Amino acid sequence: MLPQIMTPTFEVKIPSTKKTIKFRPFLVKEEKLLLMAAASTDPKEIINTTLQVIKNCVIETQVDIDKLTFFEIDYLFILLRAKSIGEKVDMNFLCKNKVGEDQCNTVFPVELDLLNTIITKVNSSDKPWITPTVGVQLRYPSYIEMKSTEHLNALERKLVIIKASIESLFDKENVQFVKDLPDGELDTFIDNLTKSQFDVLEKWVDNFPTFQIEQKQACPKCGFVHEIKYKDFTSFF
Repeated sequence: MLPQIMTPTFEVKIPSTKKTIKFRPFLVKEEKLLLMAAASTDPKEIINTTLQVIKNCVIETQVDIDKLTFFEIDYLFILLRAKSIGEKVDMNFLCKNKVGEDQCNTVFPVELDLLNTIITKVNSSDKPWITPTVGVQLRYPSYIEMKSTEHLNALERKLVIIKASIESLFDKENVQFVKDLPDGELDTFIDNLTKSQFDVLEKWVDNFPTFQIEQKQACPKCGFVHEIKYKDFTSFF
């Protein structure tokens, strides 16, 4: 009989529900899945594999991973990466501090701690009025809804994400859920908005929560203290 290996477990708080769940690091079998998905260059396979790995590692049957927002999935995956591969990541930064007439331009190393990742929330209201009498109930899209738009151009992607964010339309007396609308009716509604009305929806998408690592680091040459806000996590995987 092979010896039993104990797998460590960790806790994480889901930002939307504030519920604490347990998870384990991904194992060799999950790492193989991720490597195969990345090698395939198939967006759907990458999306489905990422979700499957998270589902495998979360030790909590009451959490529906498919219903989590896109930024919560990204957040969970960053923490999984930290606990599975390493919490520290070495990066190089360029000092752009002005020294006299010139820029310092010193490249210096910074060790980022993935466990210091925070989610920044900037949206103020999920029920904005787009006219004096008509409002919209908005929601954050799922991971699948967000990632499946990455092949689109900027304008097409924003329109698809805006549509995915609208849960219902309402006035002072009635609520109409988007899922109950006939095909094409939501497109017609959006097409007939004025620029200022559309800006309300666009502002919601432009101010989605993001995650970043905040850290202070002094340039070893000129001594300028940089307030680093690192947001590009794609290179970690």
